[in-house]
Amino acid sequence: MDVPSQSWHILTITLYSALVTLAAVFFAWPVPLALFFLCGVPLLVLLYETDLPLGRLLGLVGILSVVVVVLDAVAHTTGSWYTVVGSSWRLLGVTFESALFAFVHTLYFLVLYEFMFDDTRVRGIARRGVAGMAAVVATLVIAGFYLFSVWLVSFAFLWIIVLLFVLILALMWLAHPGDSTRLVNKAFLFGLLVFPLSLLFELIAQEGGVRLFAFTNEYLFRVPFFGHLIPIEELLLLVLWPTLLVFLYECFIDDGI
Repeated sequence: MDVPSQSWHILTITLYSALVTLAAVFFAWPVPLALFFLCGVPLLVLLYETDLPLGRLLGLVGILSVVVVVLDAVAHTTGSWYTVVGSSWRLLGVTFESALFAFVHTLYFLVLYEFMFDDTRVRGIARRGVAGMAAVVATLVIAGFYLFSVWLVSFAFLWIIVLLFVLILALMWLAHPGDSTRLVNKAFLFGLLVFPLSLLFELIAQEGGVRLFAFTNEYLFRVPFFGHLIPIEELLLLVLWPTLLVFLYECFIDDGI
């Protein structure tokens, strides 16, 4: 897989993010403040450097954020993880902080992908794209209610991973992009490149109480992570989710390559 020259900016972005994360953990910043410096400042720079139709992009981010919130609700319901701090008002366990995390994280990664990899040509959401995205959201909602009804199923987190993997394969078959193999390779490469950033997001989420992995016997195994123990399933998700974001973006918004 060829790495575009623009992608090497990820080193600078990762270094900046590591310094922000260190400050956020040391001074115990609240999650919204940490997200502002971790994502808000780089986003301003990236949006200035990258010519994007922000309205269309925000529309996609809104849809994908709903998917993230649904997954978060599934995770809370199945016991895959919990949010232990934040607003008292919750919807299926999802707090304002969780929803904010989902929106900012998704927007940041898509803009970062466009900056590092792509040509900034965005054609808009076609009818087929709207139908496809609606089908994706409906599928995840149905899956969420299914998992809710059998929340005692063993290794629920692993089933969430399997669901997302099957979703990528299904989209390859349904969307018929110009070159599925090339697109999957590009999306997976992006997931690997931003993996260090995803780990920093994970540390902020852990320290801020946005994510707590409580059911220790319901994970394949856990690994130490800066004073926390996180499931191996979460590490897989940190690569799989950016990959899925890029795949959805290219299939239904951009040029599909």
